[in-house]
Amino acid sequence: MPVPEEAETEIDNFEDAIEPDESLNMLSKDMPSPYARDAPKFHYEKPEELNHYIRRLEELFSKHSIDDEHEKIKYLGAYADAHTEKEWEAMKSYDLGIFDNHKKEIIDSYPEASNEARGSIKELKRIRDSFSGITCQDLTRLQTFKRAFTTEAKRLQTEPALLSNHEAIDYFLKPLSSGFRKKIIDKLELTDMVNPGAANTDRRLEDRFPLEKIVETVVNVARGMQASYGGSDSSSLGGDGDK
Repeated sequence: MPVPEEAETEIDNFEDAIEPDESLNMLSKDMPSPYARDAPKFHYEKPEELNHYIRRLEELFSKHSIDDEHEKIKYLGAYADAHTEKEWEAMKSYDLGIFDNHKKEIIDSYPEASNEARGSIKELKRIRDSFSGITCQDLTRLQTFKRAFTTEAKRLQTEPALLSNHEAIDYFLKPLSSGFRKKIIDKLELTDMVNPGAANTDRRLEDRFPLEKIVETVVNVARGMQASYGGSDSSSLGGDGDK
Protein backbone atom coordinates (compact mmCIF):
# COMPACT_ATOMS: atom_id res chain seq x y z
CA MET A 1 0.00 0.00 0.00
CA PRO A 2 1.58 3.31 -1.08
CA VAL A 3 2.41 5.86 1.62
CA PRO A 4 0.40 9.08 1.27
CA GLU A 5 2.44 12.10 0.17
CA GLU A 6 1.57 13.93 3.41
CA ALA A 7 2.91 11.02 5.48
CA GLU A 8 6.17 10.95 3.48
CA THR A 9 6.60 14.66 4.18
CA GLU A 10 6.06 14.08 7.93
CA ILE A 11 8.61 11.27 7.93
CA ASP A 12 11.19 13.45 6.16
CA ASN A 13 10.59 16.28 8.63
CA PHE A 14 10.99 13.90 11.59
CA GLU A 15 14.27 12.55 10.23
CA ASP A 16 15.54 16.11 9.73
CA ALA A 17 14.61 16.94 13.32
CA ILE A 18 16.70 14.13 14.79
CA GLU A 19 19.59 14.45 12.34
CA PRO A 20 22.75 15.24 14.36
CA ASP A 21 24.52 18.55 13.86
CA GLU A 22 26.41 18.38 10.56
CA SER A 23 29.57 19.55 12.31
CA LEU A 24 29.50 16.36 14.39
CA ASN A 25 29.66 14.21 11.28
CA MET A 26 33.30 15.23 10.92
CA LEU A 27 34.17 14.23 14.49
CA SER A 28 35.40 10.88 15.78
CA LYS A 29 33.11 7.97 14.97
CA ASP A 30 34.32 6.16 18.11
CA MET A 31 32.65 8.59 20.49
CA PRO A 32 29.05 7.72 21.48
CA SER A 33 26.33 9.60 19.69
CA PRO A 34 24.96 12.57 21.67
CA TYR A 35 21.59 10.88 21.25
CA ALA A 36 22.74 7.58 22.78
CA ARG A 37 21.13 6.64 26.09
CA ASP A 38 24.49 6.17 27.86
CA ALA A 39 26.14 9.31 26.45
CA PRO A 40 27.26 12.06 28.86
CA LYS A 41 24.56 14.69 29.19
CA PHE A 42 24.30 18.14 30.70
CA HIS A 43 21.21 20.29 31.19
CA TYR A 44 21.23 23.93 32.24
CA GLU A 45 18.73 23.20 35.02
CA LYS A 46 21.30 20.97 36.79
CA PRO A 47 24.49 23.11 36.98
CA GLU A 48 25.75 21.12 39.96
CA GLU A 49 26.37 18.20 37.56
CA LEU A 50 28.72 20.18 35.30
CA ASN A 51 32.01 18.91 36.73
CA HIS A 52 30.84 15.30 36.60
CA TYR A 53 29.74 15.84 32.99
CA ILE A 54 33.12 17.27 31.99
CA ARG A 55 35.00 14.49 33.77
CA ARG A 56 32.99 11.86 31.87
CA LEU A 57 33.76 13.58 28.58
CA GLU A 58 37.47 13.76 29.37
CA GLU A 59 37.47 10.03 30.18
CA LEU A 60 35.95 9.39 26.75
CA PHE A 61 38.53 11.68 25.10
CA SER A 62 41.29 9.62 26.69
CA LYS A 63 39.65 6.30 25.87
CA HIS A 64 39.14 7.20 22.20
CA SER A 65 42.36 9.22 21.76
CA ILE A 66 40.57 12.50 21.05
CA ASP A 67 43.40 15.05 21.05
CA ASP A 68 42.18 17.77 18.71
CA GLU A 69 41.30 20.92 20.70
CA HIS A 70 38.49 22.05 18.40
CA GLU A 71 36.99 18.56 18.41
CA LYS A 72 36.93 18.47 22.21
CA ILE A 73 35.27 21.88 22.34
CA LYS A 74 32.62 20.74 19.87
CA TYR A 75 31.82 17.72 22.01
CA LEU A 76 31.42 19.88 25.13
CA GLY A 77 28.42 21.54 23.53
CA ALA A 78 27.20 18.56 21.52
CA TYR A 79 26.30 16.54 24.61
CA ALA A 80 24.62 19.48 26.34
CA ASP A 81 21.09 20.73 25.76
CA ALA A 82 20.56 23.15 22.84
CA HIS A 83 20.09 26.16 25.13
CA THR A 84 23.42 25.52 26.85
CA GLU A 85 25.26 24.75 23.61
CA LYS A 86 24.33 28.16 22.20
CA GLU A 87 25.49 29.91 25.38
CA TRP A 88 28.84 28.11 25.35
CA GLU A 89 29.38 28.81 21.65
CA ALA A 90 28.95 32.52 22.40
CA MET A 91 31.83 32.50 24.89
CA LYS A 92 35.10 34.16 23.91
CA SER A 93 37.11 31.01 24.58
CA TYR A 94 35.02 29.02 22.09
CA ASP A 95 36.54 30.76 19.07
CA LEU A 96 40.06 30.72 20.52
CA GLY A 97 40.03 26.94 20.24
CA ILE A 98 41.87 25.95 23.43
CA PHE A 99 39.93 23.29 25.29
CA ASP A 100 41.27 23.96 28.80
CA ASN A 101 40.54 27.67 28.46
CA HIS A 102 37.01 27.00 27.24
CA LYS A 103 36.43 24.48 30.03
CA LYS A 104 37.63 27.00 32.60
CA GLU A 105 35.38 29.77 31.27
CA ILE A 106 32.41 27.41 31.37
CA ILE A 107 33.11 26.26 34.95
CA ASP A 108 33.72 29.82 36.13
CA SER A 109 30.32 30.85 34.79
CA TYR A 110 28.54 28.34 37.05
CA PRO A 111 29.09 29.14 40.78
CA GLU A 112 27.81 25.70 41.77
CA ALA A 113 30.48 24.02 39.64
CA SER A 114 33.25 26.55 40.33
CA ASN A 115 32.96 26.16 44.09
CA GLU A 116 32.96 22.37 43.84
CA ALA A 117 35.95 22.30 41.50
CA ARG A 118 38.11 24.67 43.51
CA GLY A 119 37.29 23.25 46.92
CA SER A 120 37.74 25.34 50.04
CA ILE A 121 40.52 26.12 52.49
CA LYS A 122 37.93 25.99 55.26
CA GLU A 123 37.09 22.37 54.44
CA LEU A 124 40.77 21.44 54.28
CA LYS A 125 41.32 22.95 57.73
CA ARG A 126 38.31 21.05 59.05
CA ILE A 127 39.78 17.77 57.76
CA ARG A 128 43.20 18.61 59.23
CA ASP A 129 41.80 19.48 62.66
CA SER A 130 39.58 16.39 62.86
CA PHE A 131 42.56 14.02 62.59
CA SER A 132 44.94 15.35 65.23
CA GLY A 133 47.45 13.08 66.98
CA ILE A 134 48.03 10.49 64.24
CA THR A 135 50.97 8.28 65.21
CA CYS A 136 53.30 6.28 62.97
CA GLN A 137 51.54 3.08 64.10
CA ASP A 138 48.08 4.42 63.26
CA LEU A 139 47.81 3.32 59.63
CA THR A 140 44.02 3.05 59.54
CA ARG A 141 43.42 6.65 60.69
CA LEU A 142 46.27 7.87 58.49
CA GLN A 143 44.78 6.33 55.34
CA THR A 144 41.36 7.78 56.15
CA PHE A 145 42.93 11.21 56.65
CA LYS A 146 44.99 10.85 53.46
CA ARG A 147 41.94 10.06 51.32
CA ALA A 148 39.95 13.02 52.62
CA PHE A 149 42.91 15.39 52.49
CA THR A 150 44.19 14.56 49.01
CA THR A 151 40.71 14.82 47.51
CA GLU A 152 40.28 18.38 48.79
CA ALA A 153 43.91 19.41 48.19
CA LYS A 154 43.72 18.30 44.56
CA ARG A 155 40.74 20.58 43.98
CA LEU A 156 42.51 23.50 45.62
CA GLN A 157 45.67 22.98 43.56
CA THR A 158 43.81 22.90 40.25
CA GLU A 159 44.72 25.98 38.22
CA PRO A 160 44.27 28.72 39.18
CA ALA A 161 45.64 27.18 42.39
CA LEU A 162 44.38 28.37 45.76
CA LEU A 163 46.85 26.23 47.70
CA SER A 164 50.64 26.21 47.31
CA ASN A 165 52.77 23.09 47.67
CA HIS A 166 54.31 24.53 50.84
CA GLU A 167 50.88 25.17 52.39
CA ALA A 168 49.57 21.74 51.39
CA ILE A 169 52.50 19.96 53.06
CA ASP A 170 52.14 22.08 56.19
CA TYR A 171 48.44 21.15 56.41
CA PHE A 172 49.19 17.46 55.80
CA LEU A 173 51.91 17.13 58.44
CA LYS A 174 50.07 19.09 61.14
CA PRO A 175 47.84 16.18 62.39
CA LEU A 176 50.85 13.87 62.80
CA SER A 177 52.36 13.41 66.26
CA SER A 178 55.70 15.13 66.83
CA GLY A 179 57.50 11.79 66.85
CA PHE A 180 55.91 10.76 63.55
CA ARG A 181 56.86 14.08 61.92
CA LYS A 182 60.46 13.62 63.10
CA LYS A 183 60.60 10.18 61.48
CA ILE A 184 59.36 11.68 58.20
CA ILE A 185 61.88 14.53 58.30
CA ASP A 186 64.73 12.13 59.10
CA LYS A 187 63.79 9.83 56.22
CA LEU A 188 63.56 12.72 53.74
CA GLU A 189 66.84 14.19 54.95
CA LEU A 190 68.42 10.78 54.34
CA THR A 191 66.99 10.85 50.81
CA ASP A 192 68.85 14.11 50.23
CA MET A 193 72.09 12.56 51.51
CA VAL A 194 71.77 9.45 49.33
CA ASN A 195 70.78 11.50 46.27
CA PRO A 196 72.70 14.77 46.56
CA GLY A 197 71.24 17.42 44.33
CA ALA A 198 67.85 15.69 44.15
CA ALA A 199 66.46 18.49 46.30
CA ASN A 200 67.74 21.88 47.39
CA THR A 201 68.92 21.31 50.96
CA ASP A 202 69.18 25.05 51.60
CA ARG A 203 65.39 25.26 51.51
CA ARG A 204 62.85 24.10 54.05
CA LEU A 205 61.42 20.60 53.84
CA GLU A 206 58.05 21.97 52.64
CA ASP A 207 59.77 23.67 49.69
CA ARG A 208 62.12 20.84 48.72
CA PHE A 209 59.63 18.07 48.03
CA PRO A 210 56.29 17.88 46.22
CA LEU A 211 53.22 16.99 48.26
CA GLU A 212 53.01 13.58 46.57
CA LYS A 213 56.50 12.66 47.83
CA ILE A 214 55.65 13.70 51.39
CA VAL A 215 52.40 11.70 51.38
CA GLU A 216 54.16 8.65 49.93
CA THR A 217 56.88 8.83 52.60
CA VAL A 218 54.38 9.22 55.44
CA VAL A 219 52.36 6.19 54.33
CA ASN A 220 55.48 4.06 53.77
CA VAL A 221 56.78 4.82 57.26
CA ALA A 222 53.40 3.94 58.80
CA ARG A 223 53.24 0.68 56.83
CA GLY A 224 56.73 -0.21 57.97
CA MET A 225 55.82 0.43 61.58
CA GLN A 226 52.65 -1.64 61.32
CA ALA A 227 54.62 -4.51 59.80
CA SER A 228 57.08 -4.30 62.69
CA TYR A 229 54.21 -4.65 65.16
CA GLY A 230 52.61 -7.58 63.37
CA GLY A 231 49.83 -5.61 61.65
CA SER A 232 48.49 -3.92 64.79
CA ASP A 233 47.34 -0.33 64.98
CA SER A 234 48.45 1.88 67.86
CA SER A 235 45.01 1.52 69.38
CA SER A 236 45.78 -2.11 70.18
CA LEU A 237 49.30 -1.46 71.44
CA GLY A 238 48.31 0.45 74.56
CA GLY A 239 50.17 3.59 73.46
CA ASP A 240 51.50 5.46 70.44
CA GLY A 241 55.21 5.06 71.12
CA ASP A 242 56.18 8.12 69.05
CA LYS A 243 55.01 11.15 70.95
